[in-house]
Amino acid sequence: MRIADILPDPDRWSRHVITVDAAPGRTVEAACAVTPGEIRLFRPLMVARALPALVAGRRVSMDSDEPVLDLAARVGFRRLVDERTEVVIAHAGRYWRPGGGLHRGFASLDEFLAFDEPGWVKLAAGFHAFAGNGGGSQLVTETRVRATNAAARTAFGAYWLMINRPAGWIRNGWLRAARRRAESGPA
Repeated sequence: MRIADILPDPDRWSRHVITVDAAPGRTVEAACAVTPGEIRLFRPLMVARALPALVAGRRVSMDSDEPVLDLAARVGFRRLVDERTEVVIAHAGRYWRPGGGLHRGFASLDEFLAFDEPGWVKLAAGFHAFAGNGGGSQLVTETRVRATNAAARTAFGAYWLMINRPAGWIRNGWLRAARRRAESGPA
């Protein structure tokens, strides 16, 4: 199942691509292993996002050497697709709220697909790679967001205007880190 099958008609989406001199499976494996320290601006942008939680006295740590996808799993993102050439994680949230308004998470793909409680947005994000024309591969990261009602769509739309560019910096940094990992490892 592809990300487009999980959220076929997104309200908002972004897509970034990079050419990698490695096989598609190796390339996705590398993307899944990227840590916060490998992505330029990841930590400062995540700390900025977490400022409301910090002001409220909640502890927020960005010092982990764990892969970013593992950190996402700790806050409730679930891998809905975990294949050699594609990985998709998903969650629901009220991301425009200071604490991110994260949903409790989903036990399965079917539960995520069926979720339609008003006031939330469903988010699917991931990587897929395919063979490039001259060898190697194209690594794509895509994020798709779909609101469960008009009020959530409006609230998230305003939030998206603020975060889309910085989020794009993170995605592009992640792609570059994945390329470095894939090209330096075994083929």
